[in-house]
Amino acid sequence: MRPLLLIKWIDMTVQLLALLVTPVIMIHDGGFMAGWIALGAAQVLSCAANLIGLKKQYRARSRRGYELIIGVFLAACIPFEYFRFDIPVDLITDIIEGIVFATVVASPALAIWYFTITIAEMFKIHNNEDATHPEAN
Repeated sequence: MRPLLLIKWIDMTVQLLALLVTPVIMIHDGGFMAGWIALGAAQVLSCAANLIGLKKQYRARSRRGYELIIGVFLAACIPFEYFRFDIPVDLITDIIEGIVFATVVASPALAIWYFTITIAEMFKIHNNEDATHPEAN
């Protein structure tokens, strides 16, 4: 197996484990937020690693949209209290609670979407390597 394909297999395995282990974390010990944090952390770390290390020819078309959504969520999580605006505290609290709620609701869909992106990229790498290295068959 070629190194890039092996890395993508590892990435896919981590994503699958995150999808399968998250409900267990959430049910066991009632760690609802710990489960979401574990799932989100696996996605964000994998996304960042692929953003840096994955060649454009192997990137799935939908990865750009996923990265944009993750970037918006991360940017929205910047603590508002560090900004010096004349915004009422209640408004800031409402905004933060809305972002947290949106993240909790969207996380399962984002996790499944990211897993499909990972699989699509794995097939792109596999097909490209087979075309360039016929002896690998």
